[in-house]
Amino acid sequence: MAGLEFRLFGPLEVADATGRILDLGVRKQRALAAMLATEPGRVVSLDRLVEELWEGDPPAGATRTLQAYIAHLRRVLEPDRPPRTPPATLLTRDPGYLLAVAPGQVDLERFAAGAAEGRAALARGAHREALAALDRALELWRG
Repeated sequence: MAGLEFRLFGPLEVADATGRILDLGVRKQRALAAMLATEPGRVVSLDRLVEELWEGDPPAGATRTLQAYIAHLRRVLEPDRPPRTPPATLLTRDPGYLLAVAPGQVDLERFAAGAAEGRAALARGAHREALAALDRALELWRG
């Protein structure tokens, strides 16, 4: 969904296009959203998600529980998606799931880009430009 903003640089938040903070649900479901948001546009395997969510000791129904978390997150992230239509944000891709958002929709990606811009400016000797870029990157921190 265009307009979603994933905020990981501080307490986890996902905001919609209007800036409203979405209710991501229970702790493990929130952790799942964070895990996928740290790798936007990349498939995260089901095995890895299960392993990390249950810290190496998953219960017998872990896969079903994870699938329920995915279904809930899809409803939260795309509340206006008609029933039985494919999701556009949280996709099933072999061997797991993919968060289909642009890197700019995740604050950690914007921070990394700003830090890289600051380092490049510093390497060129553009100290004021470096300071401004690094300050913009640091302004993303919430907490």
